[in-house]
Parts: sequence; C-alpha cells; structure tokens
Amino acid sequence: MKYFFIILFTLSIGLFSKAISQEKLQQSLYRIIDNNVWGYMDGDGKVVIQPQFTQAGYFINGLALVAKNGRFGFINTKGEMVIPATYDTGSRFFNGIARMYRDGKPYFINTKGEVLFNHDFQQINLFSEKGFSVVTGKDGKKGLINRQGNIILEPIYNSIIFFDKEEIAIVEKGRRSYGVIDTNGNIVVPLDKFDRINYFINGFAFVEFSTDDEDDANDFDGFIDTSGNVVLKIKNQPWKFEYDEEYFSENIGVVDFFKKNPDSISDWQERKNNSYKGIIDTKGTIIKKDTSWAEMSSYSKERAFVKNRTTKNFRLIDTKGNYVGTNTFDEFAPNFYDEKPENFFNTNEVYVALDDAWGMIDRNGEYTVPLTNLTEEYDSFQQVGKYLVYRIEDENSYRYGFCNLKTNVIVPAKFSGINLDTVYDDLIHVQQNDVMMYLNQQGEVVWQEKESNSDVLKPFNILAMNRGYFYASSPSVDELNGLGGWGGSDNSFQKIEKKQQFPENAFGISIDTEAIVPYYKEYKGHKVYVYNATKDSIFFDAQDSRLYMNVQAKDENGLWKDIEYTPNSWCGNSYHSLFLAKKSFWEFTIPKYEGAIPTKLRIKLLYKTNHNDREDKIVYSEEFDGSVNPAQFWYKGEYTPSGIMDPYYD
Repeated sequence: MKYFFIILFTLSIGLFSKAISQEKLQQSLYRIIDNNVWGYMDGDGKVVIQPQFTQAGYFINGLALVAKNGRFGFINTKGEMVIPATYDTGSRFFNGIARMYRDGKPYFINTKGEVLFNHDFQQINLFSEKGFSVVTGKDGKKGLINRQGNIILEPIYNSIIFFDKEEIAIVEKGRRSYGVIDTNGNIVVPLDKFDRINYFINGFAFVEFSTDDEDDANDFDGFIDTSGNVVLKIKNQPWKFEYDEEYFSENIGVVDFFKKNPDSISDWQERKNNSYKGIIDTKGTIIKKDTSWAEMSSYSKERAFVKNRTTKNFRLIDTKGNYVGTNTFDEFAPNFYDEKPENFFNTNEVYVALDDAWGMIDRNGEYTVPLTNLTEEYDSFQQVGKYLVYRIEDENSYRYGFCNLKTNVIVPAKFSGINLDTVYDDLIHVQQNDVMMYLNQQGEVVWQEKESNSDVLKPFNILAMNRGYFYASSPSVDELNGLGGWGGSDNSFQKIEKKQQFPENAFGISIDTEAIVPYYKEYKGHKVYVYNATKDSIFFDAQDSRLYMNVQAKDENGLWKDIEYTPNSWCGNSYHSLFLAKKSFWEFTIPKYEGAIPTKLRIKLLYKTNHNDREDKIVYSEEFDGSVNPAQFWYKGEYTPSGIMDPYYD
C-alpha cells in the first residue's frame, strides 16, 4: 500500500513549509522576492507591499508572519506590523494561535499578540485541532497540556503520541512499557500490559503481547479499540498483515495469504512470490481472497484498487471484494499528501493511467475525463486536488510539470520545484532554474523574479544555525580506517609553502577577513586555513568526512555560543578519523555572516595529538568582527533526510 506513496519536492521558506491541505492559504496576496528581500503582490501581479522582509509567510485570516531586522512578527494586508517583530522565530497562526520563540523558549500568542499562558517547559508541540499539545519538561520527559496551559498529564513519560480524532494518547516509559491515557488523564490501558502499541488509525491500534514463559501459548498480536478492549487476536490465522501496514481502513484490513508456510519464507521477494492479497473485517473474518491479487491499496469511500498478478493491471473493487466496472488501469494516483490511508477518492474522482495516457474515473470506475496523452515520460506522480503533478528525472535533478485534465491544461515538466500548497490557490508557485514564478490556472506566467547579477555576491543573512560544512580528507592509513567515511571529500590537505606565512612550529586556524570570496558560489565568504606547521601529524574525529569544527559568536550577554552545528548520524559507518600531516594545511570557506546583532566571531575545532587519545583538545581561531541574528544561537531549523542513504535527522 506504500508503492505509490511519493513525496514531491516542495518549495519552503524556513518555518513556513508546513501547510494545511486544501486550505486557501494566501487568499489574495502572494509572496514575492526582489534583491533578496520579500514583499507581496495581488493576483494580477501588482506589488501591494514593497519587498522589505528577510522572510515572509502566507497570509492566514489577514495576518502573515515576517522577519525584519533579525526578528519575527506579524503584518496585516496593508503591510503594517500589528504584532511587533520581537521573536527569534515562529510559525503561522493555526486556529487563532501561533507558536513563537525567544532564546529557544516557546510562547503561544493570540491574534492580538497576547501571550496565552506562562510555563516552565523545554518544548511545546503545536496544539491539535481539539486543543491539546505534548510538552517536554526540563528533564526531557513528556506530558500533555490543553490550550489554556493546564497540565493534563504530568511530564513523566519517555514519549507521548497523541491522537486528536480519538482523543487519547499512547504513552511509553521504557522497553515493553506502553499504555493509553485519555484527555482527562485517566488510564485506558495500563502500562506494561502490551509490549508494543502502534498508532491508532480509524479507532484501532495494533498491539503485541508476550510473556516470559518458555511456552508462548499466551503470546499474540492483535488490535485494541479506543477503550483498550482487545477486539482481535491474531494467532494461527491463515493470513498476515504486512509489517508496518497493520491497520483497518473503513473497517477493512488488507492482508497476505500464503501458498506455502510463511514461517519458511526468508525474505521480502520470496514472500511476494508466494503470497496473494485478501481482505478481512475487524473480527478477522475473511471477506474475500484471490490468488490473482498481487497488490492492493487501502479503502477510500468503499473502493480499493487491486493489481492482477498476470496482466499487471489494476481494477476497482468494492468492500465485498467484487469488481466495480470493467475498466482496467496501469496506474492510479492516490493523494497521500496528508499521509492518511483513506483519501484518494476524497474528491470522488481519481487520476488513472492506461498506455501512458491519463484520465479521471469516479467511484463506479467510469471515466469522467477521457484518457489524454501527456506527451512526456514521467518517473513518479501525485494527485493534489484537481491536479496531477508529475516528475521527470534528469541526470542530476528533477523536473516537475502538472495538468488539470478537467480544464485541458497541461503544463510541461520544466520546473525545478512546485509548491504543492499553492496548487489549491488562484496562482501556483513554481521554481525554474533558481527563479521564482507564479502561474495562473491556465499555466501562464503572471509574475517571475528578476534574475540577479550572478557576478554580485549576496549577503549571508540567515535566521537559524548553519549546518556543518567543514569537509576534509586524508590518505588512507590502516590504523585510522575504523568505521565509516562514506561521505567522501576531495578537499585533500596541501603542503605548506613559504607564501602561506603560517606561524612556525604551530598548529592553528587562520582566517583571511580582508578578501571576499564566494561561499557556495553565490554568497559572500572568507577563506579559512587549518594549518599544521609542527613536526607531527594532528588527528581528528569526523563524520562522513566532516570535521567537528564550527563558527561561534558572542551573544548579547557576552557569552560564546555556537552558531553552526555538526549533525549527528545514527549510522555507525559514518564515524571515522582524519589526520593533517606535518607541514600541511586544509583550506575552507566560511560565510560572511550578516545579521541584526554586531558581535565578535571565532572558529572552534576539536583535535587530538595522538589518534588513540580518548579526550579531544580544542583550538580556537583569532576573533573577528561580524553580525548575526538571535535565532542563530539556538535554532537548528528543519531538516528532512534526502533518502535511505542519508543517516541524519538534524
């Protein structure tokens, strides 16, 4: 059921990337950028708020989150700052509440800018639709509060997963210690009753139960309801759920049946070759199974797609497993944009493909829009409302296009990005070769960013910590290989020559603050040198060829704090060692930071004089002048792993 789940690249600006599906976010004003600052235009492309902001968000109910002079506040549609820009960072209003930050502490405000409640928590999640939020105490433990800031669950749990629809939360205190609690703090399922409780989906949660007895006769997997009652025990059944697909959609579960003993199956491919799909109800009763069903979707409005093992085509079925209509399809485009299992028929129509042509069908499997050839071969696709967005992979990048077959609009895949949020609006936000554009519903360009002079370097003015970028390499040495080093670097060390003029018999960091050089091609930067003019090698721990090296700045209290961070990999293969040979140096480029707070900066680097040393030593560069923004002292920003080979979450 995950075989058609794709996530298309969406353009985002800082904290504004998360939006509500199908909500008309921008209303009548649209963000534009000119000379690195943001403003707003109307639907005809006329500028109504002059570009002046470092960042700018969508208008929600007449208010937009913007950044000016390094801090965030809210403007109205006239461009007036109605909630002063006094916060380090923040997010847009949702249900009349916005979460803002100062010095890493969250504050919730209303549309008048009033702080709703005081607290002593380390972190507070955004409030749910029904007004609940998971909080983190100073010791890292989790609890639950309501919109008034009242504590519902004390912060005593390792984790809490709250489910707004069911108004219950799964809590965890340790291995094999899960429970369920309602929004009044009442225990629904005691801790330690189940070894695992999975997410609640459509009123049911998958559970695992085991004893320490040698005889596992009492062990079982199954499902509980929102009252904690076991409604289904899965034991000695002729079917199994796929791993991580244990849920019911519209009270129907999609399961695997087997042609051979499933316990003898060793891998995924063997399971696929020796299984077929069927459907069960919430009591485990078999509704239907069919040896020709190779793949199957979840149910959406009493319909599901099944793939025939022989023909490789899909057909539509109802909740009894009977075929609906006679049409067959090569592909279908469920809208999994909001990550719910039941929504590809949320508009009562879904895009389908046959012989590389696309059309739309209704719940009866009949075409409401006839098949149309898109003339381009696509790699992946996604239905977003009335649009089909498709992607084409080039050698080193992707191109995006979209179509609305109801209006016979087909826009070729020539864009490097498309903001899916704006597909629901009058104007659609796209990116082409680093140039921002807006298209109307006919695919015509209404506005596009002026191309900047590529010879003029931009100021590096950011509103979050910068992610580590000091990559280096050294020749392979057996005793240093250890684990890791998959993220290679071609930044090899160079031999010191007389022209470098580094201090003799010294190891250190040198910065050329006089010369301006390109940082990542388009921003102002400075050259930095890590030199070893001693007679011995210097050693460094590293992650995927990235040194533990970062820029620091003095905050407004005169304390040195990191404004860059080295992310942490969950993969042991990322960790390894590097060395800088005697009489050698590495060369790097750092950004020339520009922000609202003039201050002093320096560079910090961890190193070892012997590669067997357990403790790191620290070397600092000389101090130099710069300026930063307050969020750079604590806010890491949002990061999404690029794929399975990206072992970083920050």
